[in-house]
Amino acid sequence: ISLTVPGMITPEAGKFLYSLCYLQDLEGDVVEIGSWQGRSSTFLARAVKESGNGNFYAIDHFGGNVGKEEFYKVNGSLASLKDNFIDNLSRLDLIDAVNLLDMTNTEASEKIKDRKIRFLFIDGDHTKSGVRKDIELFFPQLEKGSIVVFDDYFEGFPGLIEAVDEILENIEVDKIFYHRHTLVIKL
Repeated sequence: ISLTVPGMITPEAGKFLYSLCYLQDLEGDVVEIGSWQGRSSTFLARAVKESGNGNFYAIDHFGGNVGKEEFYKVNGSLASLKDNFIDNLSRLDLIDAVNLLDMTNTEASEKIKDRKIRFLFIDGDHTKSGVRKDIELFFPQLEKGSIVVFDDYFEGFPGLIEAVDEILENIEVDKIFYHRHTLVIKL
């Protein structure tokens, strides 16, 4: 089913996200930074819906990453990205489980600043400054037991690795593991 939704994660990676999110005992919300067409969102929305634990927030401004817009276009354009996302999640009967925040990460963090985040999936701007910004904006809402997943943690994205490694030097981590270009930390 997930292959019917365009996306950059494999179905196996999606199942991995679903499992981590679904099985988590800590109560709170799930936040995804970077949704594009919704493939990863389908797994996270389903995990929230089926677990009955919290709300799911998908954050994306649907304009692609600065300087990398070509990679995000569908049929040569960025114009239909939001509509495609909504259609994809509606078709799979998951749109009711999604709180779509069509805005920048800064605006979104302000909108949900009072929410407790139990699961944070960071897959937005992969530059060092972009990842740092996501960390600065959303880590304050995490508490002991929260899970953070960094997608694309491999040498193809050196800025992402640098930003994550810097934060890991300055926070207390309960558990950490790496699985196929995905770094998972539990606070």
